[in-house]
Amino acid sequence: MGRYYGITLIAETIPSLFRQFLAAMRHLMTMIKVAFLLVVELGVFPLNCGWWLDVCTIRMCGKSIGQRVDFFSVSPLASSLIHWIVGIAYMLQISIFVTFV
Repeated sequence: MGRYYGITLIAETIPSLFRQFLAAMRHLMTMIKVAFLLVVELGVFPLNCGWWLDVCTIRMCGKSIGQRVDFFSVSPLASSLIHWIVGIAYMLQISIFVTFV
């Protein structure tokens, strides 16, 4: 009889463990989703905005694409940091303008 009691006890705990595992996976996937959105919203998008603004304002600054590519090849971290800062400032400016309208 004790053997059967142990088997039923194990059979009763498996669904509980499975529910806990699913809850843990839901929390993990939520954290991954939030991290992905933060990386895109605070990293990739401002960097692309900064690069695009740089491309659009090349004639205003009197530079050429070749000079920008040379600067990036010499110092990719500084170039990316400058473009990221410009992109963040651009996003901030747009959000302020949208708030006022």
